[in-house]
Amino acid sequence: MDENFIINMLVLNAFNYHKFGDEQYKEAYTNWMYKLQQHKNFSTLEEACNYYLAKGEEDEKLSA
Repeated sequence: MDENFIINMLVLNAFNYHKFGDEQYKEAYTNWMYKLQQHKNFSTLEEACNYYLAKGEEDEKLSA
């Protein structure tokens, strides 16, 4: 499993949670965030979240 797949799953589950509000998407998002933490060897979940947010900002700049 690569980083891009994990990021895509995070985006997909965040979108679905905000659109449909089902708790399953929130739980799936949390699980994928833990997978990102493990994949990147971050010591905390906060580091994984910060990385995910920075990655999103980076992608936004590239598409502008």
